[in-house]
Amino acid sequence: MHAVSIVIPVWNEEKNIPMLVQRIDNSLREHHILYEIIFVDDHSVDKTPEIIKKFSKKYPISFYIKQGNKGKSYSLAEGFEKAQYQTIAMLDADLQYPPEALPEFLKKIQEGANVVVANRKQYKVSTFRKFISSAFKFLFGKLLFGLHHDVQAGFKMFTKEVYETVHFNPSTGWAFDLEFLHRAKQAGYSIKNCDITFEKRQNGESKISFVKASWEIGMNALQ
Repeated sequence: MHAVSIVIPVWNEEKNIPMLVQRIDNSLREHHILYEIIFVDDHSVDKTPEIIKKFSKKYPISFYIKQGNKGKSYSLAEGFEKAQYQTIAMLDADLQYPPEALPEFLKKIQEGANVVVANRKQYKVSTFRKFISSAFKFLFGKLLFGLHHDVQAGFKMFTKEVYETVHFNPSTGWAFDLEFLHRAKQAGYSIKNCDITFEKRQNGESKISFVKASWEIGMNALQ
């Protein structure tokens, strides 16, 4: 049976956790895929921890409190180290990325891809955010590094071998995706895209200014 470890960084996502877990479970069980969900909580001040612990009684969930620096990149790094399966997925908790795409990602891994990246083919967010994402993808991904992928996508799947080979310590709280893909490409790994629809956040608030995050990632890319 195929298996995947799903690492999800969280901070104050109490309203999204129930639907997120149920959608992951429905999608993967339907395709007979064994899984574990690894939540890394960046010290939430709402009921996120309590809700996750409640769901862990029914679903294959592990819950960890962040030990290192604040920021998504550091949460991901801690979560990857906890993964027990040979295939790892990273997914945001806000439900803007569809968990239903996990089986398709895994299929591409089984067909020989080492890394699969969500390609936000359709956007249901503001025109401004779509423009910034497209511009970043072109300027920093394609022109600077020759990457024909959505270098800001928070939904990826890769083999544990890839992570262990290109392993690095994050330099900032948000600069992970571009550097990870660049290093994977340099190491000769196969990177494939998977088209998805990027939804509008339904519950809660964004944890950081999108422009600020893009600036931080862009500066890290130049460095």
